[in-house]
Amino acid sequence: MDYGGHDSIFEDNAVYAFGGKSCIGIASFKPGHGDIIRNNRCLVGLETIGNDRQGNDFLNQFKVQNTTLHVQSILEKELDNVAMLYGCDSNAIIGNNSYYTPNGNASYQCGDLGQELSLSEVRNKFGLEKGSTTNILPLVDDIVQWAKELLISNNLG
Repeated sequence: MDYGGHDSIFEDNAVYAFGGKSCIGIASFKPGHGDIIRNNRCLVGLETIGNDRQGNDFLNQFKVQNTTLHVQSILEKELDNVAMLYGCDSNAIIGNNSYYTPNGNASYQCGDLGQELSLSEVRNKFGLEKGSTTNILPLVDDIVQWAKELLISNNLG
């Protein structure tokens, strides 16, 4: 969700991260400057909800490469990475987001700390992600419905 620069507002979006990517990626900001990231839906690891969850060939629709190895590595992780921040103590305001992952949890990769923190640890240590929630990945039909609703609400559908 980072497009460069600072003082950006990114809200009311649906973000789909494939291939081990995260939904949020931001660098550090100078004091008094930072992005606002709020009220978004983030889906990580969609390539894991193929045949066993849906009864369809969802994986092939997105032509995921090395699917078997990648899916196995995602499912073996206890935490699912939704954000990569240079500094988790940044001036960004991040909250009220909904995260959907294969394991139903979410984590931040904090570059300055060199560690991965759970969403609750990021909330407690840095005040980020207040009001945010995590859940397991929804069914494909639900994701399609969300996309339709988003298009209609933005007068695009």
